[in-house]
This record gives sequence, C-alpha cells and structure tokens, in this order.
Amino acid sequence: RMLAEQGHVEPDHVVPELRNMSTELIDMLPKSLFDMQRPLGLRSTINSAVYNAVRVRDRIAPDMWRTIDRIQNRMKPDRYGRELYDLDVMDLLDQLLADFSAFSGLAAESMTRTLGWRFLDLGQRLERSWQTNTLVRNFFCRSAGDEPVVVETLLKITNSLMTYRSRYLATYQVPVVLDLLVTDSTNPRSILFQILQINEHLNAMPRDEHQALLNSEQRVGLSIANAVRLADIYELSETDAEGRRPHLQRLTKRLEDQLPKLSDALSGRFLIHAGLTRHFAVAKPLHVRSGGTGEAAVAEPLMRDIRNAATNRTGDEPGDVRP
Repeated sequence: RMLAEQGHVEPDHVVPELRNMSTELIDMLPKSLFDMQRPLGLRSTINSAVYNAVRVRDRIAPDMWRTIDRIQNRMKPDRYGRELYDLDVMDLLDQLLADFSAFSGLAAESMTRTLGWRFLDLGQRLERSWQTNTLVRNFFCRSAGDEPVVVETLLKITNSLMTYRSRYLATYQVPVVLDLLVTDSTNPRSILFQILQINEHLNAMPRDEHQALLNSEQRVGLSIANAVRLADIYELSETDAEGRRPHLQRLTKRLEDQLPKLSDALSGRFLIHAGLTRHFAVAKPLHVRSGGTGEAAVAEPLMRDIRNAATNRTGDEPGDVRP
C-alpha cells in the first residue's frame, strides 16, 4: 500500500480483486528502482541529490564526494546491462544503505555547524519524520498490523528492532511499538525525536532581534511537537468496530498535513529569493521645488522616497548613496 501511494508500483497491487491479475511485485522492483518517470523513485531521488551536490561541490569533502559518486554509479542501468531485470534487489539496497550511512556519518563528522549543515539536517529530519509517519499509518491504522510478522517488519524498516528487543524481549505489543516509534524522545528513529531536532534548528535560525513573537515555522513545529508529546499510546492503539484506529489515524493525518506546511514555511522564508513585484499603476503629479529651474529642479516626493529606500537598505546616510 505504501509503495502504491508513493507511485513506486501500480495501484492494482493494493486492490485484492486485481492483485492476482497484476505482475508479481518482486518482478516489478528492478524496473521501479531505475524508472526515471517516477518522481519519488529511488533513481530520481538520487539524481536530484547528485544535482544539488554538484552545485555545492566546493563545500563537499573528498570522502563525501567519493561516496556520492559510488551511489550514483550503483544506480546507472547501463552498468548491469541485460542482467538488470535479474538483479538481486535486496543486495543492491543493502549496498546503498551502507553508502547512505557512510555519507550521513561523514556529514556528521566533517561539516562545520553552520546554516548549511542545519538545512541539511533539517531536510533529513523532515523526511524521516514524514516517512515514519507514513509507515505507522499504513501498518497500524488497521488492526492487521497486530500480526507479529508485520510488527517485526516495521521495526526492521525503522532500524528499531534491536532497541525493541533489548527493552521488551520478543513480545510484540502495538502500544509499546507506537511508543518506540512515535513518542519516544530517546529513539533516534522516532517521530518525536525528529521533531525536537527540527525545533532546535528552527530556534537557531536567524531572526529579527526585536521580534518577540514566534515565526510561522516555529509555531507549526511547536504545534506538531505538542500534539505528539500529548498523545496517549494506549488511546492510539484502541480499535473501533471496523478494526480501525481512529485516534492514531487523526494524529498521523495531522502530521501528514503539518509537516509539508513546515517545509513550505522554511522554503518561503529562507530558500525562495524572488522579491515582491512592484506596481506603478498610479502616477502622482511631481511637485517642483520653488525657485528651481533647469537641472536644479527636483521632484521632492520621488527623491525623498529614493533616499528613504536607500537608507533602509544600506544603513548609510542618504548623502552616501551613489547612482
């Protein structure tokens, strides 16, 4: 279901009546991984990451760049030739996961803690919280997620199986799993952990010293953090007569709506540099200074606006403005 929602496979695989008529999912995975027509596909995502890395090549350490180059080479279909559709997908994904972990570790140890690093980590935290929220919604909003094999699969995907077993041995319980993946502030893979890190970055962003109120992105981040902090895991685990978990569904739907808004607020404030369009629809008459003739005549309102704008922009005195 999750693969179909993100466009990785055809929706027919989700519909029980059409599932038997569709191609086996395992046979579609190689094509899905390398298909450039899927915006959220693995190859498209990696190509976008490489595109951005090239733009800041001078800021990337050589070891990090070698890792990026290795990841890009693994996703070139020409490398596999006719063996592409017989590819061992799990082996390829394991190699990519090792490369991704290497890049993440190099970024954590090599990058100076400037705004560039904060934006990189912000993107990672936003993406991870959205993905974990999507996983929880697809696995647990129906009671089918109670099956032990389903719970274990989810814990493996979120890299939390070892933590779960060290705390709770091998007994799989939905409330405990939700606590670990949603509300546990000590688990680096939980939703709350990501949101707390996001809010820490938001509070460190440049802002007006004289502004007492929170920015729009800070308000959204605080609202999400409070919603997750105040969530009752036992209430989230409750099922209705139809086998659904309405409280969990409401929380995941709220996160699904609010996380993109937070991303858009950050992009609008820091990453989109297009200025406001200026309109000169109304032309006011110019008043000439009395006694001025020829080139000495000055349009007072216009010149006053120019001087004020230059002063506000540069911080210099109006007399220091040069044409």
